[in-house]
Amino acid sequence: MACPFELDLARQKTSDQRQLINCGNVPRRPCQIRVSLNTVRDMKSIRSLFLDHPVSLLGVALLLVMGHSVGVVLADAGGVSVVPITFETGNGWSYDGRIELPPVEKRRPWAVMLIGGGMGTDIDWSVPGIMTIDGRETRDAATIAAALLERGFVVMRWNAIRRGDPLHAKDPLMMDPGSFEQTIEQTHKAWAAFRAKRVVPDDHIFLVGHSLGAHRAAAIVAVDSNVPGVVMLAGAKQIPADLDAVRTIVADAGHGHDRNATKAGKRRSRHEHVIGVLTERRASWEKPVAGEKTKFGTPWPADVWATHQTPLLSLVGDVDERWLLETYLLAGYLRRSGHRAFDFVVYDGLGHQLAREVAGDVHHDEYGVIAKSRTGPIESRVVHRLVRWIEHRAQP
Repeated sequence: MACPFELDLARQKTSDQRQLINCGNVPRRPCQIRVSLNTVRDMKSIRSLFLDHPVSLLGVALLLVMGHSVGVVLADAGGVSVVPITFETGNGWSYDGRIELPPVEKRRPWAVMLIGGGMGTDIDWSVPGIMTIDGRETRDAATIAAALLERGFVVMRWNAIRRGDPLHAKDPLMMDPGSFEQTIEQTHKAWAAFRAKRVVPDDHIFLVGHSLGAHRAAAIVAVDSNVPGVVMLAGAKQIPADLDAVRTIVADAGHGHDRNATKAGKRRSRHEHVIGVLTERRASWEKPVAGEKTKFGTPWPADVWATHQTPLLSLVGDVDERWLLETYLLAGYLRRSGHRAFDFVVYDGLGHQLAREVAGDVHHDEYGVIAKSRTGPIESRVVHRLVRWIEHRAQP
């Protein structure tokens, strides 16, 4: 017997089935270009955003919106059903998302919710062609979703640009921003809206968060410890620390170790060595974690993972220096906390998008230089590792 959710799909099926393009982005401060940037606060212009706070493209994804409405697609080319989902935050802003269902014959009773990075991304985590290596837009969330759907997982993702965004209406590269606290609320609302559909059991929904999306994933786990596992892609803002002291220690720890090692075992050994040195010298960089809050009032993710013993996989590129350092610190903290279900993988040569990066200024119209490098799409080996880990955890 079909569940109510399936019956809703049947009622919405029409002879005019077509794929609706839908994307979106999350708000920031007034008149800010839409980006996936780890530490953006109160930037007044694109120039100040990229030049006064220099980061490589590993922290930036200029986002394009290709549409705003979300439709229903039944039996598309891959047999995937797409169902709209909507929710509203306390300030009255409305958001659209989608639940993607693999064909019934391969569907598992498990799902994955994708949480974009920065202050929000479009539904596909798009990076426009002006900021990519080959000039073609990347759509990493769509790539990840396709891989999960192929393996039978239900996928939920959402448009993080509010309906009727006035800045977006004037300029497709702009967005009307909210606060970081609002992105946390937005994530909770998306989570509640997805679970309300009862597509899978509540304790069968994994989370995948990119950059600050991993921080928001922790906000979910902090109030719902039934989450079966979390994958962090270049997870950001996970643990407090004196990063200047950390950088000094890591630089010293690198002496005598071959950074160009070609064998996986030697590369892992290098990272483990750094974690060990940081642990030995933690008095010089460590800050309180347990029970502490961020300036936004959220618990530190490191404390959340340790408290709830959430199965956790961290994937990070070694070009992504800031968040590689946090991965080291997080690994040490969780081990000292007795966490037994944490693993990490460091990918040589990859940046914040878990993709290749090429140095070089990126210019855009009157804004001048907006980035110092270009990115490629997320590497297939990263997506494969993500899916394989979730599959392993999604056991009856």
